Amino acid sequence: MLIAATSPWSARRRRRTGVLAANIAEGTREFDSLVPDAAVPARYLLVKRGSDAAHFALAGAGDHPIGVCEDQTSAAGMPTPSLPLRVSRLGISTRSKKVAVAGSVAQDDLLVPAANGYAQTLPTAAGTYWVIGSADQSVTGGVVEFIGCLPYKIVVS
Repeated sequence: MLIAATSPWSARRRRRTGVLAANIAEGTREFDSLVPDAAVPARYLLVKRGSDAAHFALAGAGDHPIGVCEDQTSAAGMPTPSLPLRVSRLGISTRSKKVAVAGSVAQDDLLVPAANGYAQTLPTAAGTYWVIGSADQSVTGGVVEFIGCLPYKIVVS
C-alpha cells in the first residue's frame, strides 16, 4: 500500500519557490554617476548629455537637459573633473529637486534652462525651450526647490 503524505516542512518549502520579486523597476534609476566634460562651478546646475554615455556637460538655453548635478568641482575639497558626480535625473524622481536659478522666480513659474547650467522662468520671447518643472517657492537668485517633470519642448511665438 502506497500512502502519499507531505510534511509541514515540504509545504513551506513549496510556498517559497514562487516568484519573489514581480514588477520591480529594473532600469529605472533616479541618480547617475557621470563624469563632467568640464569643471562644474556650482551645485544644482542643469546638465545635458556629454561627450559620451558616461559624461555630461552643463546645459545652456535651448539644450535638452537630462538632470541636475548635485555636486561641484571647483571648490576646495571637491572632486576633480575626472571623478564621477551625482546627477539627479529629471522625470524619474518622486521627490522635489533643487536647481540654481538666474534671476527671479515666482512660485509655480515654469522653469527652463538658461546659460551655463542655470534655470530661469519660461521667457515670453519667441523661441524653443525645454520645460523641466515648476518652482515650488519664490526666490531671487540662488537655489530654488522645484517639482520636476520629464523635460518637454515648448515653442513660444
